[in-house]
Amino acid sequence: MPLAVTYTLGTAPCVVRFRHLAYPSLAPDLLVLIAVDGNGGLDFDVVLTACYIVADVDWGDRYLV
Repeated sequence: MPLAVTYTLGTAPCVVRFRHLAYPSLAPDLLVLIAVDGNGGLDFDVVLTACYIVADVDWGDRYLV
């Protein structure tokens, strides 16, 4: 399964689900964000910031390992 997949839920907004490649396919998504740009996508900086928060990255390093 790809790292990020966009789903359309009828008239509901699109969601983007982030998964880890090393986890089993039945493992829950690591992060689910609503795509609010109208085209089913997300702003890169929003996604990057969310990943920093979930991964508990030291903001001084500014690098996801």
